[in-house]
Amino acid sequence: MGLKNLFFSLLPIFIVFLLTHVFTIIYPIFFHTREFVNMVPEATREFRQASGNMGTFAVLLILARAYSMGAGTYTGIEAVSNSMVILKEPRVKTGIRTMRLMAFSLGITVLGLLVAYSLFHLRHIPGKTMNANLLEAMSAGWNRWIGEPFVVITLLSEAALLFVGAQTGFLDGPRVISNMAQDNWFPRRFSVLSDRLVTQNGLILMAVAAVFVLLVTGGKVTTLVVLYSINVFITFTLSQAGMVRHWWQVKKEKGTGSRSFSSMV
Repeated sequence: MGLKNLFFSLLPIFIVFLLTHVFTIIYPIFFHTREFVNMVPEATREFRQASGNMGTFAVLLILARAYSMGAGTYTGIEAVSNSMVILKEPRVKTGIRTMRLMAFSLGITVLGLLVAYSLFHLRHIPGKTMNANLLEAMSAGWNRWIGEPFVVITLLSEAALLFVGAQTGFLDGPRVISNMAQDNWFPRRFSVLSDRLVTQNGLILMAVAAVFVLLVTGGKVTTLVVLYSINVFITFTLSQAGMVRHWWQVKKEKGTGSRSFSSMV
């Protein structure tokens, strides 16, 4: 019942976020249809022009940096991949379905917002996020009593969703610490995940580490996003490498077993 109540308490935040952002994506496309149609040819021309001036490799490096700066959007995918053991049975099918839905919704949202940025020809303004710039540009010609509440509600829904997403690490953190303790990367007492003190101490340890990182970085978002990106990609790389290594070993053992059986026959 606890998880069910938590789900229904967070549902309004998600619904508000979904409705406001669907409108934010559709509105620029609807009112800038001609520019939207010409966007792909124009982007192709600009890419070729930039490649000719700076070189293709330099342009790809810029795109790679932009991609890494936005890697904070992998929070939910990482949380699902680390929480397979608590998913509803059948866990594998549930995990695959969840990851597909998240990847699809994330891709549509990010692509739609990037298109909206381009249609309004937005540029970075120090102290403001690109979404804030987009919302202000969209509502510039609206009635004040409609535009300002829309901007505030949309930004508040984003902040609330990000706040909830930031807690996913605390949901699965103690389990990760427990696994690390079994391999002697943490004190052995952390391996007993069923112990209440282990979960409590794990959360305290993560909270202290988070405060330490905030103090060291001065709370600079650009630095924190880069650190997060590095950790996310290291996690994915190690997980994928471990699974590939495991299945290579399984395949080798099966191959050896089949050859031994055939030689005995």
